[in-house]
Amino acid sequence: MAPKQKALPLAPQSAHRAPVYQVWPPKIENLEALDLAAVEKRRVECAIEHETTQLEIEINRLKAEAAARLQVDLGKGIAPIPFADWLAAIDKEAERFCDKNRRKLLQGDLKSREINHCEFGWANQPPGIAPLDGFDEKGNEKQLESEKVNARCSLTKELADLIEVKLSWRKRNILKAFDDKKVPRRILVKTGFEPREVKEVFYLDTSKGLLQSQSAEKPK
Repeated sequence: MAPKQKALPLAPQSAHRAPVYQVWPPKIENLEALDLAAVEKRRVECAIEHETTQLEIEINRLKAEAAARLQVDLGKGIAPIPFADWLAAIDKEAERFCDKNRRKLLQGDLKSREINHCEFGWANQPPGIAPLDGFDEKGNEKQLESEKVNARCSLTKELADLIEVKLSWRKRNILKAFDDKKVPRRILVKTGFEPREVKEVFYLDTSKGLLQSQSAEKPK
C-alpha cells in the first residue's frame, strides 16, 4: 500500500521536489494510492511542459544572438548586413564580373580557372526534370488523384476505408524513362514534367584553397 503523503501543488516548480508517489515499480491497490499516482503523473507532466518551454526560450535566445553575430558591419552609416545577404551579393557580383569578362579571364576552351583563393568557372547542371508550364514542383497532381482512385479500386472492400492512399511522382525514374525512350513521351508528359534544359551555371568555389594571410588584398 502506498504511504499517505500530502499532494504537491501542480506547478512547474514542483518538478524538483521529491516524488509524491514513492513506489517503484508503481503498484496501485486502493483509491488513495490511485489518487497519489495521479498527482505524481500530473507533477511530471507539468515538469515536462515547463522544461520544454524553457528549452524553446533558450533556443530562441541563442538564435537571436547568433543572428546578431552573423552580420557584416561596414560602418559608414550602413546597417549591419546578414551573412546570407552578404554572400548572395558577393556571388551575384562575381558572376556579373566573370560573365562580362569571360573571354579575358579564360583562355581557349577552358571553363574554369584557379586564382589565389578560389576557383571560378562554369559547369553544366546535372541532368534533371523541370515542371511543364502550368505545373509546379509537385507535377500533375490531377493525374495523381486519378491514379489514386484507380489504386483504391484495387483494394478489397473490407480494407478500402482503412487505408489511406498517398501517391507522388518518382522524379528519378521519370528522368530515366525520358532517357530510355521506352515509354512514349505523350505518356510521360502526363506527369507534368519534362527533362530540364542543360545549361551552364557559374560557380565560385573557395573550398579548394586556404587564405594565405589573415586579410585578403583589398580590390583596387
